[in-house]
Amino acid sequence: MAKCNGFLYTVREGDTIVSIARRHNIKLAELIVANSNIYDPTKLFPGQEVCIPRGKSQGNGLPQGKGTKQAVDPELGVQLPAGYRIKIHVEDLTFPTGITFSDVGEMYVVESGYRAGSVSEPARVLRVYPDGSTGEITRGFLPPVTGVTWYNDSLYVSESGYPGQITRVFPDGTRETVINNLPTGGDHQLSHVVFGPDGLMYFGIGTVTNSGVVGPDNRWLNKRPRFHDIPCRNYELVGQNFVSEDVLTPEIGDTAVAGAFQPFGTSTKPDEVVRSKFPCTGAIYQANPDGSGMKVFADGVRNPLGLGFSPGGSLFATDNGMDVRGSRPVADAWDTFEEIHFGEWYGWPDYNARIPVTDPRFKPDDGPQPQFLIRNQPPLAEGPVALFEPHSVPTKFDFSTGTEFGYRGEAFVALFGHIDHMGEPLAEPAGFKVVRVNIETGEVNDFMVILDPRNAGNGPVHPIQARFCPCTGRLYVVDFGQMGDTGGPPKRKSGAIWEISR
Repeated sequence: MAKCNGFLYTVREGDTIVSIARRHNIKLAELIVANSNIYDPTKLFPGQEVCIPRGKSQGNGLPQGKGTKQAVDPELGVQLPAGYRIKIHVEDLTFPTGITFSDVGEMYVVESGYRAGSVSEPARVLRVYPDGSTGEITRGFLPPVTGVTWYNDSLYVSESGYPGQITRVFPDGTRETVINNLPTGGDHQLSHVVFGPDGLMYFGIGTVTNSGVVGPDNRWLNKRPRFHDIPCRNYELVGQNFVSEDVLTPEIGDTAVAGAFQPFGTSTKPDEVVRSKFPCTGAIYQANPDGSGMKVFADGVRNPLGLGFSPGGSLFATDNGMDVRGSRPVADAWDTFEEIHFGEWYGWPDYNARIPVTDPRFKPDDGPQPQFLIRNQPPLAEGPVALFEPHSVPTKFDFSTGTEFGYRGEAFVALFGHIDHMGEPLAEPAGFKVVRVNIETGEVNDFMVILDPRNAGNGPVHPIQARFCPCTGRLYVVDFGQMGDTGGPPKRKSGAIWEISR
């Protein structure tokens, strides 16, 4: 271990890097930097030594996690805590991305219209009946549809094509556009819509690119060669240019693109200022239910796939870290669980989990150390609340609020999962589970684990949402299904909704 400029703390059962930072009143980023010898701080083990930098006060101890007995369902290939049961609730769905419940407990599900290989179905909203059968409400949305939410006797649907929009669907299937001309259609899409205790609408728009620079990894580039990320603030750029010798494979009727790529779609001369525009990318928005009064609530997020409010009324989001790809690859970036506050900046594209991309952790094996793009960086938000291992792909989540199901107050987060990343197999599959997050300590524990993602069999494949029914308290897990990345080909009607009870 490198010399510690402070004192050593011995990890206890249930400790996480987040809970240790909070216990010792130190910023998470500072603690991670002080322990750069620990390759993956998300996987601490009892007895391991962590350096607490000098000058940081020690706080009060926080509750520690306790071991939980696990049980395996061999037929479904799923592990759950002992005493919990899982069963199929709805089957034969094609690439579903979300469910919601009406005020009287009626379930609705959305099929995304996503295309995997030659497999696709129209984007549509279905009502789920008590026996698990479905009936179509309406179809023909702009795919991919990334979520559905019930509010005020109607459904709000997130359409993430180009450009994106939010559509209100009434019980009779008629609909109206609430917000349109959103800058989607790049690498990342809209989140689902959520409504806060204040009665306002919240949603996220992901970034167009991986790390701020358009490059040959952007599959949409042939169709939209002038498309790029849009900053939410006026940024003074450091002055980097990125040159790629790769030529994109053109689609029929398209022109191949190659050459120089610049951050935020502009030539980057030193001290050049890129002006903000509205709406911008990599941000979370607030609006009235009718779409009026839309404004940026927070920015500097990359891919906030899931949003939700805690029982205490705070807004939380999942965020997906940067990848080793494109003209500005970033290695080993964590996925995060964030508490979102108005006006705060969460660090993209120059930070991951509030650690600067200039940290050696983020250097690709065969590429240069990433450097800052922005000279006048805004103050960083605190956090994150919790870390997930890289490429877990955290998506949608919900909070346990009842006593019967257990783990009251904890967030249940779906981790979609990766086996291969950018064509390279991971040492171990990342994600493919539902985890519990203690928002006070940052502790992350497995809840539903897919034991062999390469051979999921009869069980779930890609969890994309965890959602509690407000009427029964049961947990429902939306399974995206076979998209061709887990050993078999893409499969129509392989998606499902799973019910977990105690």
